[in-house]
Amino acid sequence: PNARYDILYLCTSASAPAPPVLLSPSNGSTQQPAEVECRWYSSAGSSTYHYQLALDQSFAATIVNDSLLSDTTRRVSGLAAATTYYWRVRASNSQGSSSWSSVWRFATLVLPPAVPTLLEPANLATEQPVSPTLRWSSAPGAISYDIQLAADSGFLSIVFRDSLQVDTTTHVDGLGNATTYYWRVRARNIEGSMSGFSQVWHFTTAATTRTVSVVAGWNLLSVPLAVSDYLKSTLFPTAISSAFTFVPGIGYEGRDTLLIGVGYWLKFAADQDISFSGSPISVDTVAVAGGWNLFGAISTSLGTSGIATIPSGIRASQIFGYSDGYVFADSILVGQGYWVKVSAPGMLILSAPLTPSGSKGKPLPSK
Repeated sequence: PNARYDILYLCTSASAPAPPVLLSPSNGSTQQPAEVECRWYSSAGSSTYHYQLALDQSFAATIVNDSLLSDTTRRVSGLAAATTYYWRVRASNSQGSSSWSSVWRFATLVLPPAVPTLLEPANLATEQPVSPTLRWSSAPGAISYDIQLAADSGFLSIVFRDSLQVDTTTHVDGLGNATTYYWRVRARNIEGSMSGFSQVWHFTTAATTRTVSVVAGWNLLSVPLAVSDYLKSTLFPTAISSAFTFVPGIGYEGRDTLLIGVGYWLKFAADQDISFSGSPISVDTVAVAGGWNLFGAISTSLGTSGIATIPSGIRASQIFGYSDGYVFADSILVGQGYWVKVSAPGMLILSAPLTPSGSKGKPLPSK
């Protein structure tokens, strides 16, 4: 019999692939290097991929536009530091292209700032004030600076540090006279990355000067400043005698090298002024033995009432100076020597400067 058959053909038609899913670098990532590999998952049915990298999320400023990729990765190099980039991918086959993937972004490394250049005080400068202003050049990329000032070139003894200075200058107070200081600066960026340190420069502060007046004949004196050379011949070159100090239990002894805090007898042929240059002595602790002691002054005159003792209460006499004869002293004058009697071994603490004054008094009792 005649029969009729209807044949149904089932046909499937090819279509464009789905949008790719991005993989890495992760969206919003930071501190990426100047060369980055962007990766994404494959899209079923795709034969090629179109990759774009731009400086804006609308891709108006596209810097990479590669539409012939067969792999699911694209390496880009030469990226600028501290810059945000945007990227996306779409897949294609013979039937067309997918829509774009999501837009992801990443930011490149923020490079350390440039190394600052020191400006003032000039390297090797001398006669600088004890309260100097340090100045250096601005470093591109820096938001603050770390300044170090030390008494040694290895910066083991740092005397001043300012690690959060936002300006290119800082002021330092309280440096010592006639002292060499070393300094350096480094810069910090917004991410906290530091530059290397600048070159190390050094400067020397000006010396303090003191003038001590002496008279013809014997004078009771002391060293008024901390100096580099304590030879009697350097400190008192016009003296016509040795420098004699008093050693409790022994008596007078001559000295070629003098000490801070000790009193000395020196003789001169004529009245004159003697100048000294060095660092000031603001506080001194002088060892004393039971009985009479000959001690020296500090670099600033002070009242005798400001002299403390350790242990307290061991001072057993008024203090006596010498000016053509022994005098009661109510002030300790710069560069002068003085007698005091104590009841027990201990220490004199010289401090607290006051306005100098003095008065005649009874002669020192015989020792």
